Amino acid sequence: MSPSRQKVILQRLVGGEVVAKQGGSRTIDSSHGLLLTISTDGRRLYAFVSGGGGDTTSLLSIRAHGLKPGRVGFAVKGRPRGPASGAVQDIEIVQ
Repeated sequence: MSPSRQKVILQRLVGGEVVAKQGGSRTIDSSHGLLLTISTDGRRLYAFVSGGGGDTTSLLSIRAHGLKPGRVGFAVKGRPRGPASGAVQDIEIVQ
């Protein structure tokens, strides 16, 4: 998530290389919490964002071909050469 750019970016890395990437615009207010949910149907990864007002928006989807168990990570980034404002408070993985 990039509050300074008002953007959420979803990337899939394999062996340290980006194999799929998509970004979507979203109003991000670092003083309010957001819930990012990522799900899959085996073919694609889908990202949904829920804002403070309870609205849930389907934001992004990327190809998930050959998806295997692995790691997941989240980051809050600012503008290039600039600080980020915000933090990842919780990560919950549900199967």
